[in-house]
Amino acid sequence: MKDREFRDYCAKRGLDADQTEAHVRDVRDFEAFLASAGGSAGSLDSAGAEAARDYLADLVARGLNPEERLLALARYGYATSNDILYIYLAGVLGGPRSGASVVRPGPRDSGESLARRRVCRPRIAAARLAP
Repeated sequence: MKDREFRDYCAKRGLDADQTEAHVRDVRDFEAFLASAGGSAGSLDSAGAEAARDYLADLVARGLNPEERLLALARYGYATSNDILYIYLAGVLGGPRSGASVVRPGPRDSGESLARRRVCRPRIAAARLAP
């Protein structure tokens, strides 16, 4: 986890210490989820839409409220330039108007093909992610 970079981003967004710690804890939970999945899920910095979908399914199965966790992960993706993770989660959090259909990979799409079709970061969705 790019801890210092993410904490700096949270401070710039105006999150207080408790909110920042909750975000860091949520990102570390995702990181642990990825590690438990082995190499198939990738690392935190290379995680894409499929890993985020699997994590969301895991959260729902555990009966946890995923919205705040997904918000933390979207912010982490933005702060660390993991555009695929950020855009996918912004779509999930923002609903159909935020471009979720643009970044939802089909069966033949990979993270690499999404990156080649790179969608610029939607600033409207980023504004929705503000605290």
